[in-house]
Amino acid sequence: MSTLVEAGHRVVIVDEFRDAGAEISRRVSRVVTPGTGVDEGFVKQDRMNFVLAIGLIDAEGALDLAWRDVSTGAYFVRKSSLANLRDDMLLVEPKEEIGRAHV
Repeated sequence: MSTLVEAGHRVVIVDEFRDAGAEISRRVSRVVTPGTGVDEGFVKQDRMNFVLAIGLIDAEGALDLAWRDVSTGAYFVRKSSLANLRDDMLLVEPKEEIGRAHV
């Protein structure tokens, strides 16, 4: 699984359940991405493993950034802008980014 995630794929884990009527159903139990893989095979012990959340807070491009290390729980927040986002991402080096616009 780590090979697929490191190659840029999302891995979906599906479990089978047998209902009372002996019918088998399947449900997604987990989606593994570079930022959510916290098993030993995914977590690099020699570096931080950040997931970065980006929130657009106004029409001028002001941003709120928050990032958390999935292996230690350490977290950080920072104000930024669209103009500085590339530099901030190079500084943080996140394994995964998520964003939500609030314009």
